[in-house]
Amino acid sequence: MELYTAKKLFKRANRSAFFGGLHFIAFRPQRFKNGAHENICKGEKKGGDNMVTNGFSFCGTHIKTFGLEYAPEIENTYVYRPAFTNSHIETFEGHNGGYYYGAWKEPKEFILRCLFEEKDIDKGIMSRIYAFFRVGKSGKLIFDKQPWCYYYATVTDPIEEDFSNYRNGLITIHMKAMYPFARSDIMSSYMKPLETNSQYSEKEYNHLMTNTAVFDRPGMELATEYSLVQKRNIHLVNPGTERAALGFEISGDVGSGIIIENQTTGQQCKMIAITKDMTTNVNKKIVVDPISGKTMLIGAGTKELKFICHQYGFLELAPNFPAIRNLYINWSGTRDIGVTNILEEDLTGKYIFINGEWYQITEQVNNHLLRVDRATPATQEAIQEKTMAISMNEIVINPITTMDITIRFIYKPTYS
Repeated sequence: MELYTAKKLFKRANRSAFFGGLHFIAFRPQRFKNGAHENICKGEKKGGDNMVTNGFSFCGTHIKTFGLEYAPEIENTYVYRPAFTNSHIETFEGHNGGYYYGAWKEPKEFILRCLFEEKDIDKGIMSRIYAFFRVGKSGKLIFDKQPWCYYYATVTDPIEEDFSNYRNGLITIHMKAMYPFARSDIMSSYMKPLETNSQYSEKEYNHLMTNTAVFDRPGMELATEYSLVQKRNIHLVNPGTERAALGFEISGDVGSGIIIENQTTGQQCKMIAITKDMTTNVNKKIVVDPISGKTMLIGAGTKELKFICHQYGFLELAPNFPAIRNLYINWSGTRDIGVTNILEEDLTGKYIFINGEWYQITEQVNNHLLRVDRATPATQEAIQEKTMAISMNEIVINPITTMDITIRFIYKPTYS
């Protein structure tokens, strides 16, 4: 790629041209400081890994399709990282039954600057870009650096242009995600043999393991659907870095009502007036969606608002990142587990996966010995394996009188 020298930039300064009705404005050399023009043209910044070649896709189409390169923040240049608003709870409103209980959060805004370099720009290319990134278009926004998660974003403003000539320039795309966090469909991932079609390269897999708490072995996954007739404590894991909205589907009979509580976050909701004649017997279910704030009775091709069935509020899952990976253990079925690694933090209260099951760590005896909540009921041969430990959300489903229900929890790992 040709470097922009100061001489070339100076020649381009203050030039403008009209091409097919588009007004192209030249780069001005004072925007490049301390030799930063060389770094941006090489696609790198000093001492960092912010590459111009890091891109993004929107609605399933990558910007490279249009000949664009994403330009994140590069020090001392005209290119900046997307501006992310800080999400926070502004207010919490609600009424007992019948209304939306919401934690109102600010949307996240993206200012995405994309670079043309030494590429022919004609009316056809620009027409495609304008048509694709039209105001109001919504879909999944996925950044190459974190391909396992996505924002559901909407284009909010017309594209901005800044061109130096027919072959070099910038466009700026403005988007907004009303739900201000990234979500993922990935709960677990493990490196498959190279001869099979691995989901990720080794580098991508290591990045995923470092930046998420997804399960790294088959069999670690936790159930999300239960048939219940009495009080039940269950565990759910959100391997992300932010609280995840927790929805659920429920059918059956809740009797006088049931309380669903996340003891980790202190949140609870109450479900009432749900019967088998309303749900199970007619193949329908109550669906509670905390993101839309709706409670619906859904059947085959039918939807009906049922706010009366839902009280108190919505639930979230606390983030369970980070996971403690690569624990090398020795275990013979007793409550005591030897750990080859030096334990640098207290793991009391977390859960550890051993021989196909999760055990809660009740005590860290020392930096090489853990004690768990139970031993195996039968004689256990000694086990040596590599495993992980993680915190979990403690969910309690408690009937006021009786219940006979099927419930399935719905959520996505959520990231900042």
